[in-house]
Amino acid sequence: MLVKDIMQTEVVTISPLATLREAMEKMRARKVKSLVVERRDAHDAFGIVTYATILRTISAEEGDIDLINVYDVCHNIAKEERHRINGSEETVLVHRKGATRAFPAGRPEVPEAYRSVGQPVFIPGSMGSSSYVLCGGERSLDRTFGSTAHGAGRVMSRTQAKAEYSANELQRQLREQGIYVRARSGGTLVEEAPGAYKDVDEVIRVSDALGIGTKVARTHPIANIKG
Repeated sequence: MLVKDIMQTEVVTISPLATLREAMEKMRARKVKSLVVERRDAHDAFGIVTYATILRTISAEEGDIDLINVYDVCHNIAKEERHRINGSEETVLVHRKGATRAFPAGRPEVPEAYRSVGQPVFIPGSMGSSSYVLCGGERSLDRTFGSTAHGAGRVMSRTQAKAEYSANELQRQLREQGIYVRARSGGTLVEEAPGAYKDVDEVIRVSDALGIGTKVARTHPIANIKG
């Protein structure tokens, strides 16, 4: 098989003077992960900018984080909601601390774009493990007031993690996995070490099995930003 047999024939280009925001918006609109950078004159070299390159640049240079914000989720918030309690509909104040809302399909609070499938749920693992996209499960209202976990959850305190891990060694290990990290300090980095967290695959399995959060996609990190 030759390159010409698998190459993408539709080439999407962008000006070298375009902003990173414009490049990301164009990739999303055209559903591609890379753009060919246009030549301004015949002597310029051809270039390519990829989605991954932009993410790594933002991480390395403390750039505009809003560029990569797709959907914002709170995990410490109180909201007034309607729930069935002892057989009748009641207005209650639901405080989710260390949890995220996971309403099933059909609830009016879910944005219209997602209402037919359920509320988007993002459950991160750690800097070095997978994270997941879920949608609100059909049994979440009955079992958890429309909630599920907000992350893998810790198995080690921040103090213990700082005592057990080296920032330089952790950053080296993550780089070997192709994961770029930007942290405010070495202490901030090691307190979020992958070994300080539970097995996110098991957390997701339980959420999916209980029907409170339905598994949609598994993702792998390429960049982490720790404040």
